[in-house]
Amino acid sequence: MQTVIKQLGIKCPLSAFNGALILNEEGVQIYSKPLPLAEAREIVKELNDLTSVTWNIYSDLSWLI
Repeated sequence: MQTVIKQLGIKCPLSAFNGALILNEEGVQIYSKPLPLAEAREIVKELNDLTSVTWNIYSDLSWLI
């Protein structure tokens, strides 16, 4: 989303990941509520058992596919 905001020349706060990450107008993180690692691992384990599901991981500002 930051790429699009920059391309449009907009300066605004940003809320991402259903509000789990909030950046101020300068792009500085002002709030973060990450998923605990143990929970993330359990979810990944469950997803790996499914053949009809495509999933992605967001980590900080990175989108891992």
